[in-house]
Amino acid sequence: MTFDKKCYSHKKRNCSKAVPWWNADCDRVVLQAKVALLSYKHYPNMENYIIFKKLDALKKRTLYEIKRSSWMNLCSSFNRLTSSKIIWDHIRRFKHAKLNHISSSSSFFQNPANASLFLDSITGSENEISESKLKDFFNSHGKPEAQWMVDPFSMGEFATALENKKETSPGPDFIPYKVIKNLPQYAKEILWQIFNDLWQNNCIPSNWKTQHVVPILKLYKDPNCINSHRPISLTSCFSKIFETMLKNRLEWFTENNNLIPSTQYGFRKDIKGAFDNIDHSYLIESLHSLGFPGHVLFWLYNFLNKRSMFLKIKSSLFGPKISTKDFDLSWKTHIDVICKRAELGLNILKSLTGVKWGADPKVLKTIYIATIRSHFDYGSMFFSDANFSILRKLDIVQNRALRIITGAMMSSPINSLEVEAEFCWVPGHSGIVGNEFVDKLAKSTKDINISDFKVPYSDLVYSIKQNMMKRWSNYLSKSRETKGFKFTLNLATFTTS
Repeated sequence: MTFDKKCYSHKKRNCSKAVPWWNADCDRVVLQAKVALLSYKHYPNMENYIIFKKLDALKKRTLYEIKRSSWMNLCSSFNRLTSSKIIWDHIRRFKHAKLNHISSSSSFFQNPANASLFLDSITGSENEISESKLKDFFNSHGKPEAQWMVDPFSMGEFATALENKKETSPGPDFIPYKVIKNLPQYAKEILWQIFNDLWQNNCIPSNWKTQHVVPILKLYKDPNCINSHRPISLTSCFSKIFETMLKNRLEWFTENNNLIPSTQYGFRKDIKGAFDNIDHSYLIESLHSLGFPGHVLFWLYNFLNKRSMFLKIKSSLFGPKISTKDFDLSWKTHIDVICKRAELGLNILKSLTGVKWGADPKVLKTIYIATIRSHFDYGSMFFSDANFSILRKLDIVQNRALRIITGAMMSSPINSLEVEAEFCWVPGHSGIVGNEFVDKLAKSTKDINISDFKVPYSDLVYSIKQNMMKRWSNYLSKSRETKGFKFTLNLATFTTS
């Protein structure tokens, strides 16, 4: 090639800010391909053409491999707590698409009917726990070792809760954390004393139970649809500081009294948002059974029940809507929430099937485990005994994910897809021999002292998985052997006659 590289003035492309996977190797192969192209344009002969085609193919292959490898590494960092918005942002950056700014459809919610429908969609039903049962809970003294929880909060507890707060949008009082943190020490001590007076007298300011809900339009969604908006709740910063102080006490007591099983390693500190995501009657009853004082139960119940919600559109407020929780222990509401979150993961899987760097089954399975399956597994020991018709909703979501990952048709048997993708049990899979076998083994070990065994839990899980895979393979092999056998006999009889 006779083209002099020095005569080509190349302005280095700064793609590192545009796409996260771009590196020095990408710059190198792109530059080589461009130099070869210019050389062929200046000296159009077969030799330069072949060199250009080889370098252009090398460029495409290198960019694809780097992009795919970077995406796989990123997928391994996703988990149950990863926001779907963050995952979508990563996908758009990999696609080199522009990120839309956050916006809201103020004109749509100017209609009071639409505002009321939106508030109804995010509030619970109006079933309440019986007063007699509440009275028994609230009058209980709890365990002796839990009596310290009703004591006034120390200044250290207040300072720790305030220090760990990050700057967020303020609630109805418009007082942000920055103002509270910059208060002089004497003012912080006054606020600390006010918190203790509220705690000792079981008094909750009405402002703490008031929420301003801001609807945020989801990307690429119809602004005139209720479900196209994500509710963002703004509550008082003072309320959230007090919540953190109480949460720290609950967390310390459960950890130091071994109330959480030692076999549970994940999410031990993950109490954030728990009050809003579980059945409140179950929460109060569970805390009562664990020996928490009635004073704590009374404060929690009053704080969580009958909260007022206002829909905030710019400077206008619509509402209020009184939010009460459904205390029916059928787990229907909880399962519906899980399915709604899993739907976000399904949309992510569908988006990735249309690109080469994200359509690999291993990558899709990693995304499934992080964005869908993690919601199924978290707390499944509590709702595993729910009605089959309710748990069946989880099966439907998983089956949809199976077909997306494997690329199978709707007529493909689910059993074979589960073996191919190496999917394991979810609570709705009742009636499956492999699951019932594993469940039977688990129940048979309830009276065995696990400390007597030196086998790591990871080895036990691997052994069980291998056994299940072997049983499934044998079952599918027998199914293939007998498939169409009766039809063959009838056909033979027809031909001989």
